[in-house]
Formats: sequence, C-alpha cells, structure tokens
Amino acid sequence: MVIGQIVYKSLWRRKNKALVALLAMSFSVCFVLLLTHLKVEFANTLARVNDQADLIIGAPAQPIHLALYGLFRIGNPPPAISDEDLQTLQTHPEIVSVIPLSLQESHRGHTVTGTDERLFHSMDLNPDHVFAKGEGFSTPYSAVLGATFAARSGYLPGEMITIAAGNEPSLQDEYPQLFTITGILSPTGSAFDNSILVPLNTLKTMRNSPKKTDINLFLVKLHNKQARLPMQNYLKTRFNHSVEVVIPQQALAFVQQAGNRLLNIILGVLVITMLMALIMVFFSVTSSLAERRCEVQTLQMLGARTHQVIAIGLLEPLIIILLASIGGFVLFIATIHMLEVMAPIHWSPWLGQQDVSLTEITTLLLLFAIGAVLTSIPAWRAYGKCLQR
Repeated sequence: MVIGQIVYKSLWRRKNKALVALLAMSFSVCFVLLLTHLKVEFANTLARVNDQADLIIGAPAQPIHLALYGLFRIGNPPPAISDEDLQTLQTHPEIVSVIPLSLQESHRGHTVTGTDERLFHSMDLNPDHVFAKGEGFSTPYSAVLGATFAARSGYLPGEMITIAAGNEPSLQDEYPQLFTITGILSPTGSAFDNSILVPLNTLKTMRNSPKKTDINLFLVKLHNKQARLPMQNYLKTRFNHSVEVVIPQQALAFVQQAGNRLLNIILGVLVITMLMALIMVFFSVTSSLAERRCEVQTLQMLGARTHQVIAIGLLEPLIIILLASIGGFVLFIATIHMLEVMAPIHWSPWLGQQDVSLTEITTLLLLFAIGAVLTSIPAWRAYGKCLQR
C-alpha cells in the first residue's frame, strides 16, 4: 500500500512527461492494433471473395478494375454487354454456373443489382441459411436485401421500395411499379451484404430498350479451377465482340501485394513512434536521478529493503505501459465501431467483424511485453546504481 502511494506521488510530480508518454503509446498501440486488424481482414476478405467466381467477364477494362468492381463494387460499373452471351456461356460443358449482374438502376443513390435465382444457389452458405429472413424472388417484383444494407436502412420483409433507372436518377426516372422486399440474406462477408437484388428479367421488361445490352458482368464458376487459364484464353476469342475475361485470384493477388506493402510501411512508422514513446518513459524515470538518490537514501533510512526500492522504480514504467495498453485497446475498439458507422457501405467487407480476434489479443500482449522489457531493464539498472551509491 505504501509502495503504491509513493509511486503515485512520484508519477504525479512527473505528470506532464508521463501523460505525454502515455498518450503517445496509447495512440501507437491503437494504430498498431488497427493496422493488424485491417491486414488480417484484408487477407480474409480476398480469400472469401476468390470463391465467388473463377472468372469475371465484362466489357473491355483494366483487369484489376473489373475484379474490384465485380467482387467489391469499388469504382464505376463497366459498360453493359449483350445478354446473348449468357446463352453461349451456359452451354459450355466446363462451366458450372453463370451469374449475370446488371447494375443500371438505383434506389435512393444505392446501386440495384439485377440477377436471378442462381445467385442464391451459388452462395457458399448452407442452403437452409442463405436467407436470414424471408425468401428469394417469389414474385417478378421481389427485392432481396443484403444483411448490412438491411441493418443500415431498417427495411424489413413486406415493405415496398422504389427503383429508378440510372445511378443519379430524377423523379421522372423512377419505375411506376414498386418492388416488395421478400427476403434478407444472411451475412456473406462480400459485396452482396450491401446489395439490393431484384430479378433481372423484370428489369429487362421495365427498361423497354431495343438494345440487348442488359448485363454488366458475368460471374463464372468452373468444374475445375485448374482450367481457369485455358478458359480465359478460349472465352476471349469466343464472342463476336471484345470482352475482358479476368481471373480474379490473379488480379487480386496484385492488390494484396500492394496493400501489404503499404500497411507494412505504415506499421513500421508506428513501431518507431512507439519505441520513441518507450524511450520517453525511460527518460521520465531516470532523468532526475539525483533526486532519486535522495529518495532511495530516505527509504533506506526508513527501513525499506532493496527489492522494495527497486519495485518502486519498476512500477512507474510498468503502470504507464499497462495504462497505455488498456487505453490503446479501448481506442482500437472505438475506432472499429466508428468505421463501421462512418465508412462507405461498400468498404464494410474490408473492415470485417467487430469481434476482437486472437490476432489482436496476441499483438496487444506482445506490445505490452516488449514495452515492459524495454522500460524495466533500464529502470532496474538506474535504481541499481542508486542503491550502490
């Protein structure tokens, strides 16, 4: 109890230096945990979406852009291509399924995806758990919502929504028929969590367009993943018009490498910042060594033992490290929750779940252990010199 009071008063006398070190370390811990979380979720998200399609087919575009939009809805939708290509793809014996995606309508600024029931059958979920509520396209004017969009919008099955032509429509662009929400998907960890899905055939009828450019993308799954490269080369020459055929795993591998390099650079800067904060803690403890000699002599005169005197010196940096670890962890949790609310809806797959994973806990404990060692050893030596003198 007495040791605790002495440490408290000692820290209070050096409160400015201790507070600066505490804040610097707390923010460093927070950002290190945040980057670790994003890096893990970055890899997990890419692994999840790679199973959605073996090939992505769209209008001529950069492969990375087509992969990012096809799987994450990042960027602008590619131009539409002919829906006659759908029949060509469905008859190929190597192809398991072809999911058409049409992205030419919107609801209150949110892109509406036209597709068909095959999308629900192709999802990597237990068939009995594809829908959290309701069902799929039970009527021509059905709408199925992704889990994240449903949670943010508050829509429930049975409610009706409007759909308009274009991504920035006016009132005149709204279709006269209302769509009824018939189901809400279970979370998939993909862009479909943020989607409004409606029957493609209904949209084709409502468009009344003589052009047969109703589809923006095809998600293709093959019987054998080893056939992706031969099929890519074959499909590029199969159609009567130019198309881009992308193997998403290849395109996203480049994105993952670039993202990991950037995250590693930022992580290195944060580690240096944290080391500087630890050095600041060390100097906060040892800068007034002359004053500490008097304290040590006084404590020895009062009967304090050697291990008690050393414990007083070690507790100061350890308390700062512990408070910084707790503060950084709380800031990390708050930041994740804030990003979930404030980040654009199409970024939610990259943020992952709000639950703290074993990776973050391990990182936190590792940071605390490193900080404790780096500050305790110099403090031990400093107090040892005081005792020798």
